Amino acid sequence: MKKETATFIILIILSIALITARIQVNTISTLPEVISTKIIYLFQNVKKEGGETVRSIVEASKILEENKKLLTENMALKQKIALCNSLKAENLKLQKLLGIKQHYNVKILPARVLGWSGDYWQLRFILDKGAKDGVKKGMAVVGSNGIVGQIREVFDSYSIAMSVIDPEFSAHVEDTRSKVRGVARGNGRIILVDYIPKNMDIRVGDLLVSTGIGGIFPTGLYLGRVSKVAKSLEESFLIVEAVPTDRLENNKFVLIMGEGIATQKKD
Repeated sequence: MKKETATFIILIILSIALITARIQVNTISTLPEVISTKIIYLFQNVKKEGGETVRSIVEASKILEENKKLLTENMALKQKIALCNSLKAENLKLQKLLGIKQHYNVKILPARVLGWSGDYWQLRFILDKGAKDGVKKGMAVVGSNGIVGQIREVFDSYSIAMSVIDPEFSAHVEDTRSKVRGVARGNGRIILVDYIPKNMDIRVGDLLVSTGIGGIFPTGLYLGRVSKVAKSLEESFLIVEAVPTDRLENNKFVLIMGEGIATQKKD
């Protein structure tokens, strides 16, 4: 019974298909021609759409390749710009160092900062000049924006400099605005300025420069900018803190000031 039902359904479907095809037969076309035309049209349409799809895929692939190429070129240009900016900034620093060298009447050695020194992170640095170059312990180390440290240890071909925030560092300084003087020292984090009486005029934002007292540090070079001024209930001096105007880690090259009185040349 099921087999007969299936056969009946198939016959109905074929009948409908033949009737549809016959309706489209004109006076010239025959039934087989109409059916074959339908098949050919279907094949051509599928072929055409398939070709368009292939072309679209090829074009999309080309666009992706072009975008990839443009992205690579863009990254290369950004790297070149970054390098140019870095070289420009380094050139300005070197010009400042050259200006410092021309204004002081002591022997000055240019040195390269090679890196950190052992466990003294951000406190001590290795320089590529040593005893054979004339470097001695205690000499001043100057960067493009002021004093950055002092020679702590000397070896034959290199030396180690401590930064201005090193607890062993100290230097006489003067406020450029009020001419108030004190002694700057490092505490491992910032600069502290000691021996400034409570009645003295010193404010946050004031610049501190070296006084030249002691003959180690050149006169008039920046050392720090005042970041805090407070009064102590127990002490007769102000509590003054400052941040360095320059740091060793910000310089690839520095100047080591030689022996002698490091005073400015007269114009």
